[in-house]
Amino acid sequence: MRNLLVVVVVLAMLPLTPQAFAKHRVGGGVHYWKTLESLEDEFDLADIDDSGVSYVASYQWTTLPFQLLKLEADLEIFPNGYAVTDELAWSPQAYAIIGTVVYAGLGVGVIYEGDWSDPFYALRVGLDLALLPGVLNLDINANYQAMEWEAVTDLETIDENIGTITFGAVARVTF
Repeated sequence: MRNLLVVVVVLAMLPLTPQAFAKHRVGGGVHYWKTLESLEDEFDLADIDDSGVSYVASYQWTTLPFQLLKLEADLEIFPNGYAVTDELAWSPQAYAIIGTVVYAGLGVGVIYEGDWSDPFYALRVGLDLALLPGVLNLDINANYQAMEWEAVTDLETIDENIGTITFGAVARVTF
């Protein structure tokens, strides 16, 4: 009888565990990106894009009820290439975010354009607006990404640390 009572108490407390307060969000959106320096000038090469539009698929895990911690995994897709090529490029990214409506985060990612780039590191600030509380959120954010660029010109290798800023909007549904 005592064991049964312990089992009932433990089962009754399960909804109070952190997993019961976790929510998952999935969504998609768009980013506008721009390098802070002119890649064409830095590398003395023609046909390098300094800006463009990309699309983002996003998964976010958030703790409830306070939503102070969010872990996010994104896949950014560059349909017209990223800077150097005109071919499809994509970028898996991961972020740790702290905050509720106004938030800040740190992230890391890579870009694949036929070959993997070195990792880049990102700082993010944004607004997480509840359009339909508990169902639909709109995330408006700005990011700074620090990336090392490499180019070979006239048999010379040039390495430059060039920053990129992005402005994005992602709509996510909660389940």
